[in-house]
Amino acid sequence: MRTAAHLFSFREELRIFAQLIERTMKKLLISTFLALGCLFSAYAQDQLKQNLETHLYYFAADSLNGRAAGSADARKAAAYIRGQFESIGLQPLFEDFYHDFEYGNDTYRNVVAVIPGSDETLRHEYIVLGAHYDHLGVRKDGEVYNGADDNASGSSAIIEVARMLMARRSELKRSVIIASFDAEEIGLVGSTKLAQALKDSTVRLMLSADMVGWYKVNGALNLEGTGTIDDHLNVLENSASANGIAIHKKKFEDSILTATDTEGFAQMGIPTLAVDTGLKSPYHKVEDDADLIDFDGLCHVTTFLADVVSAYAADPQFAGSGRVAPKHKPMNKGLELHGGLRAGAGGAQILLPDAAFDCTNGHSYAGGVMLKLDYKYTGIMTGALFNHQKVQFPDPAAPFTDALTFEQNDIRVPVELLLQTRNRISNMYIGFGGWYGYTLPGSGIPYMLDSERHMYGTAWSIGVTLGHFFVQTDVFRSLKTFAEGPSTGITPIPKARLYSTDFTIGLCF
Repeated sequence: MRTAAHLFSFREELRIFAQLIERTMKKLLISTFLALGCLFSAYAQDQLKQNLETHLYYFAADSLNGRAAGSADARKAAAYIRGQFESIGLQPLFEDFYHDFEYGNDTYRNVVAVIPGSDETLRHEYIVLGAHYDHLGVRKDGEVYNGADDNASGSSAIIEVARMLMARRSELKRSVIIASFDAEEIGLVGSTKLAQALKDSTVRLMLSADMVGWYKVNGALNLEGTGTIDDHLNVLENSASANGIAIHKKKFEDSILTATDTEGFAQMGIPTLAVDTGLKSPYHKVEDDADLIDFDGLCHVTTFLADVVSAYAADPQFAGSGRVAPKHKPMNKGLELHGGLRAGAGGAQILLPDAAFDCTNGHSYAGGVMLKLDYKYTGIMTGALFNHQKVQFPDPAAPFTDALTFEQNDIRVPVELLLQTRNRISNMYIGFGGWYGYTLPGSGIPYMLDSERHMYGTAWSIGVTLGHFFVQTDVFRSLKTFAEGPSTGITPIPKARLYSTDFTIGLCF
């Protein structure tokens, strides 16, 4: 019995020892796999950073002379991008990777590739990721605008995003277009040309990576246009958290002074996201060099973009909100009615063509509401303005030595016919017509000359719109003698005309 008990005890000890060895081996294997995973992740991150540095230092090298749009140096950059696309295994979207287009008298070149989607239905829908590769070229004094942040950073990022997406291509239900644009710096031409080429295709989202190399300084990645995809913002937030970056979301692009390659797509009603790290780099300056780029931040931005694009390409439910920024709304070339507010100030004068003396220059200001009816390249502008003019007027009793103060306040209604250009952001126009005014009591020269109650004259203007704002120069000239003598018998001054020139600013809705 003692022998059997000893044998049982020994076997139990062996079993416990074996379990201990098994648990130890499992922990060791798990630790080994975790360590290998960390090493692989660190290696992948190091490799990503090295690739980004290689691309960016190439694009921003002095040897490319600032990659001016359409130049031979820009063609070198395009050839580099094509080589990268080919080595990654991308397919050309068109017959060739190069998408050449005419603008003015010159030829420019986009580089466009596609990763076909895996779903038989959704593969005919597209997510577009783009970045322009051109910059400003060389200054007159020979200094090079290398454009490291603008936009060698975005061009480098989308190459590496394409590499990551190729590794995940079985997960992509929709097709993904990777596009490098030429001629952004001369008016967003390359991206607009691609948008027009895709007008008969179903594009679900366009993302533009433009100036993404200064994350550390900016402290966040800016995402403008989130209002176009309101129901799918969790992807942005989750991807940002997974990649350890902060994001600053803005519903719409609203700056009238800046624009990026999203514009041509947004104007077609396509949801867009403009991605950048702000304007804190030496924007459009010769100091925008590669050694100032935050490559660690650029790595995080790149992996964030890859995660976002792959998530939206894989989600069958992804769709836009149906809203676009006001500045991106398609232009109606038919009748359009706008209202607005305006205010201006300038100089005033009384013209006396038949007199032997002149009036000194005075001042004027005006403010009120305006209405504008546009039709194609013409328009009618009217409104209601309060006007004030103040001029030094010669004393009729001693015109060469003494002066009196003439003041007039009136409510004025100008009506002008406009000839104008029709763009979404900036328009130029000239207007000509007339005005009617009612002079308020108390205007004129006290005790000597009273202003006429009903006045009229000519009006013309020249101006420019910038988004919802406009600036213009207004010139008003009366056609009726401005004053009459009171009952004391003073003779009205013949051919005396009010003349004013105002610089006007306004807001149009």
